[in-house]
Amino acid sequence: MEKSKKAFTIIELMTVVIILGIISSMAIPSYITVKARTQQVKMKSTLSLIAKYEELFFVENDYYAPGTPDVSSYTFEISHDGTISPEGVNLSELPFILPENRNYDYRIYWVNNQEEHYFYAEGIASVGRGNDIDGDAKMDQWQVSSYTMKPVALSDDLGSASAGGSDGEDEGEGEGEGEDKDKDKDKDKGKGKEKDKDKDKGKGKGKDKEDKGKAKTKIK
Repeated sequence: MEKSKKAFTIIELMTVVIILGIISSMAIPSYITVKARTQQVKMKSTLSLIAKYEELFFVENDYYAPGTPDVSSYTFEISHDGTISPEGVNLSELPFILPENRNYDYRIYWVNNQEEHYFYAEGIASVGRGNDIDGDAKMDQWQVSSYTMKPVALSDDLGSASAGGSDGEDEGEGEGEGEDKDKDKDKDKGKGKEKDKDKDKGKGKGKDKEDKGKAKTKIK
């Protein structure tokens, strides 16, 4: 007799397909978020390098890059696809090296005149620019400058902390308040103990008076 061959039923196949769909729906968004966060970290690192080398370049040349010392302001932008504005800027002359595989557009704006000199550098990603990092409509835009060398979020697409340590400072303040409250409680306890001592002293004095009164009556 021939052995009967077992096969999957339609219900079993549908169950497997549904399970795979659920796993995919959970894994894909997580992968997109992790990838976007990696790109954002890389961009912030690039901005930090730009800020560092722009200031070093200014110390040596008395103006920022790119540009020339005979202009009072300058705007430079390079997109994620390599488009440069204004045209003709030689990237090899920049005091910093931009990553080859860029996911962000970078913009540098500087002012240099007799009254003031400063620079701003930004990393930008958005749907309109064609380089959105996580598939939504929110822009991701970070900035460094002569005033803020650490990247600051103008628009944080991923909701990460823009200024490091702010949460820690809040927690520190909360802990400080807690310590103050504990000290107040200890003071209140101390006052309570002092009151109890005063009561005990009062009771002791009252007993002494009673004992003296009894002694007098006995003497009489």
